Amino acid sequence: VVLMSSVATPRPPRVLFMHGLESGAFGSKARWLSERFETAAPDQQVSAYNPLRRNGPMAACLAYVFSFGAAARYAGGSIGLSVAGLASAGLVPFLQWRMRVAMRRCVALMEVALRREKPDVVVGSSWGGAVALKCIEQGYWAGPAVLLAPAISARGVWNLAWPSFEPELPAAAAARVLVVQGDRDDTVPFERVDDLCRRKGLRLEVVEGGDHRLVGAMLGPTERLAQLVRDEYQSSAPSPSIS
Repeated sequence: VVLMSSVATPRPPRVLFMHGLESGAFGSKARWLSERFETAAPDQQVSAYNPLRRNGPMAACLAYVFSFGAAARYAGGSIGLSVAGLASAGLVPFLQWRMRVAMRRCVALMEVALRREKPDVVVGSSWGGAVALKCIEQGYWAGPAVLLAPAISARGVWNLAWPSFEPELPAAAAARVLVVQGDRDDTVPFERVDDLCRRKGLRLEVVEGGDHRLVGAMLGPTERLAQLVRDEYQSSAPSPSIS
């Protein structure tokens, strides 16, 4: 008599990818993931520069500049100069507001995607990593997440308008988040990400010499990102039953 043990073979994970600010549903990481996993990559319709992306800030900022410019030209003289000065003083706060609006819209879009797609693992890149943290904070997702250089802050001029934040995450959900961050990131400050992970209980994998996009480290010959997705999925999957 031969006793056979029936062990369920785990299926490949379903991935929901949240893309970066200047990327999209067909960016390099989205395509790469879709070649290895069942992947959904909803287009967040966001960009810092493209006014045609409806969730980005640029269309509203251009309207702001043009409307104040027209008002200044119409008023002319000292009043026109005052209007122009008021517009200049208000541009950065206006951009800050529009970036917060962009974040809220993307989080709302991803809430719908999470309910529709029912992924096993969320992967977020840059802006998408920040959106994923907001989704976790607001209770839309509590499963495993791999976040590549999550844009919780920004360097340079964009730091003035960036919707920087520090998420409040439930301890159980935080324990299921893996952050991957390059220590040579010139877009998202490594120190901010490192500090956030230490204080909030997020696991951190540091890529020595890694830049912001992390393409070589994650999508290169080692296929590190695919391994991380599998590891996170397997660590969260229920133990197979044996009968």
